[in-house]
Amino acid sequence: MADLRPAIIRAHQIGRGVREIARFLDIPVMTVSDAIKRFEESGSNKDRPGRGRQKTKAWNEITLDTLVKIVDNFPKRLKACVDAKGGHFK
Repeated sequence: MADLRPAIIRAHQIGRGVREIARFLDIPVMTVSDAIKRFEESGSNKDRPGRGRQKTKAWNEITLDTLVKIVDNFPKRLKACVDAKGGHFK
């Protein structure tokens, strides 16, 4: 999609409609609309910074010791959930 953004923006700038652009490029109307909106808000058609990175960073910061504790504790927590019939448990 990122490779189509310049074409979407250029077509929009010369007066083509969202549906016309979508039909010509064979992509969803919302994709065209989102690309135009992104350009109008930021002045750029590049990806926004920070998307998805925080989760990866947080995941990589979990220690092996913590992961072992989570895995070892899972059967106990699953049993508590089943005993509570999906309701609240500690």
